[in-house]
Amino acid sequence: MGGSREGFASAGSTRQLIVLGAGLFITACVVLIITSGGSNDNQYALSDAPASAGVLGRLRARVKGLSSQEPNCRLEFLGYEPSAWEKTWRENADKLKDKICVTMLEGKDRDLTDAWMEGMPDVYGNGNSGAVSDSPRFKDTTVWSQYLYRNTCGGEVRQPIEPLVGLFRHPTSHPACARADHPEYIDHQHNGGGGGSVIENKGYMVLQPLANDTIATLYPGRKYLFDLGTGTWNSGSIPWLTQWYGQKGVVFDEIWGWELTAQNITDYWQQFPAEMSEKMHFRNVGVNFAADAPDNPLNIVRRIFRKGDYVAIKLDIDNAPIEQALMDQLDDEVVSMIGEFFFEQHYDCPEMSPYFGGTGVGYSEVYERFHKIRSRGLRIHYWP
Repeated sequence: MGGSREGFASAGSTRQLIVLGAGLFITACVVLIITSGGSNDNQYALSDAPASAGVLGRLRARVKGLSSQEPNCRLEFLGYEPSAWEKTWRENADKLKDKICVTMLEGKDRDLTDAWMEGMPDVYGNGNSGAVSDSPRFKDTTVWSQYLYRNTCGGEVRQPIEPLVGLFRHPTSHPACARADHPEYIDHQHNGGGGGSVIENKGYMVLQPLANDTIATLYPGRKYLFDLGTGTWNSGSIPWLTQWYGQKGVVFDEIWGWELTAQNITDYWQQFPAEMSEKMHFRNVGVNFAADAPDNPLNIVRRIFRKGDYVAIKLDIDNAPIEQALMDQLDDEVVSMIGEFFFEQHYDCPEMSPYFGGTGVGYSEVYERFHKIRSRGLRIHYWP
């Protein structure tokens, strides 16, 4: 009996050691996940989710990031068709560049502007979870440009997008282009600068036009927002992007933000709702645009992306050389990873010179750059 008790004690000690070892291993993994985020990306973080987000909140975000889901169906890009209106403007850009607003307020352009603005409630209407692309209004190729795709599960998909015409932004947001007969065209919930900047109104863009259930089928994985030039929560772009993507069923799991302007980090995080702060990776530094830099935002996308993920990127840092360098790095691989892209290209024209100054970028050059990138399959909007 004594020998049996000794044997039992030995087995029990072994089990205890195994349990203890497993516990230490799990603890080590948890610490590794929290501190590393499952990759080396956080070594560049000046301020990721604050302590107020809680260890469990940060851990939940990191653990979710270790897995993704591949979709059963995919969209294969077939081509881009500019609307007849966009094509006319692109072909006559050099003739129109000095009279943009005058042209937009006259004749056919005025009528087409009406058609454009009358379609916006279909995009941003409360509770709209249907497919904008199924609406007869958005099949009018006189107004709406189109992306064409083949669904690997069968059928062709056409996705409308706003035309590149006029100042490329909201057609009535500039004082010289304003429409006194239709003040409702400016929906102030889309204004920039915390709600006060009409010239930065965003209510002209056709965000992801698929139905919510289709988005969920095509993108069952993680949802990422990269905001290059975030500003703050109260004055920046993240609230607008998260609100309207959320209406489309795209709830971001992680938000990566860069802002060069020095921030009081305590004040910065206090503006964020609790449910957002645990998702946020914030860098209070300029964007590293070196092509081989690990913290180049496009390289981060390459590292974390898995099939079935949805990635949205907004680029507006008011530094033309860096912006152009990043745009030049949009190779076919990274383009295939991006669901939607937003970019404000500064250029020379009389209406925008008070805002942009002299840029050395011609009006027609913007057309060529955006047409080229749209023709490669990137769903890109002109950001205001």
